[in-house]
Amino acid sequence: MDHGIGKSGNVPFTDIWPKYKGTDRAMALATEYVRSRIPIALRDPGRPRCHFAPPAQAMLDVWGGMCFNGTHRLFYDLNLLPEKRMGGSFMQLESDDLIHWRQLPVSLMPSAERGELRLNDGCVLIRQDGTPLMYYTSVFFDESLPREHVPVLGSSDMLHWTRLEDKAITLENHGGPHYQGGWSDVFFFEAAGRNFMIISKCVTLDGKAQIPVYEAEDASCLNWKYRGVFFEDNGEVLNFIQIEEKWVLIYCPYEKPVWHVGSFDPDNCRFTSEKSGILSYGYRWQGDANIPMSRGFYATSAFYDRDGMPVIIGWMSGFRSPEGWDGCISFPRTLSIANDGTLCMMPTPAVATLRAPEEETFTGESRLCTGPLFDLEMTFDGEVVINGHNAFLIQIDIQKVVCNGIRIPFAKPLSKLRLLADVSVIELFFEDGRLCFSEAIPPMNNDFTVDITGNGIVGCFYRLRR
Repeated sequence: MDHGIGKSGNVPFTDIWPKYKGTDRAMALATEYVRSRIPIALRDPGRPRCHFAPPAQAMLDVWGGMCFNGTHRLFYDLNLLPEKRMGGSFMQLESDDLIHWRQLPVSLMPSAERGELRLNDGCVLIRQDGTPLMYYTSVFFDESLPREHVPVLGSSDMLHWTRLEDKAITLENHGGPHYQGGWSDVFFFEAAGRNFMIISKCVTLDGKAQIPVYEAEDASCLNWKYRGVFFEDNGEVLNFIQIEEKWVLIYCPYEKPVWHVGSFDPDNCRFTSEKSGILSYGYRWQGDANIPMSRGFYATSAFYDRDGMPVIIGWMSGFRSPEGWDGCISFPRTLSIANDGTLCMMPTPAVATLRAPEEETFTGESRLCTGPLFDLEMTFDGEVVINGHNAFLIQIDIQKVVCNGIRIPFAKPLSKLRLLADVSVIELFFEDGRLCFSEAIPPMNNDFTVDITGNGIVGCFYRLRR
């Protein structure tokens, strides 16, 4: 696939950037540094081939997904500078199919004038006059300073951004409780023809976790009125999207990401959860100064594709000693709600376009010569073991599923799965997406084989084309 750095010529910091180089010296220097790291990143045999990974350096959360001027846009956080930090700067991607991505120039970097250490996730809306507006969370070097949510006005092509600092949302002017200093990660949504904003990681001074909600007072979306408590819980990287008649709230509580399906009343600005569950398994640890984070499918962006279908994309971490790069984005997934109210997600139909034409079928116990890139579908009856040897191990019985040592509970016997594998990433979907597991794994090579044992096995697999 095209990572924005391949033979197609979509080189992010050599072909695109020169048009903008010199407009901001800091951006130019950071860009040159990342460009110097690209050859190292490309040489790493553990780098995914079908998933988008950053040209170089470490990526974190994805956010801001949308359809804009006929194509899809998606933002992610990147460590542009040599020092290690949580994200720091904003990068933007463009795609026609949510699989093949074009890397666009740097969107925004921390401001030295503002004393910013890094930029935390933002969100983007398109105002009534067609102009893009982003809000991001400003994190300061001086940790005693509370974070602020800063609006940034985008150009008509969404490539250039200008801060509107006098309109920043602060703890002093937001109109609600005086939250502890970690409030972060805004998310916009529209309901009943009105624009709303929610903010994650909000904890009151007396320890109450809550998600506050605000409503835009005019079409500029620069003046927001506090409307109360949207939902009583806490997490990061909020998503809120309508699927048919229901609303879905997704967030990451520094653990496995969770979902709630329910209703939203725009009059009292409250979300009521009717059913909840785990969005994806695979989370292992948050990470610290000594141990890299491994969160599986995390920090998601939910939005509507250009066909109006609700989709979601997540950031994936936990790669084994990546050289010159780290992190990737998941394959796009379609969101749906089952008859019993369960949120389901499955790979979008476009993922199947990566399949090679030849389908290989199997029944019963089998050894599959898959190689490192494949798409496997199978049904089974009762106990099954899918052994990827040093890369992954999936064990299924009538009471539990264990994927790479992580136990996944379920209420009814399982009989169907789909497994997508890409060198150092697996994405696993049971029962049409009712249960999901995603994780970075030890890299697979060209001679990779999968052993499958168990009862009633019928399946097929395709090799994937990068």
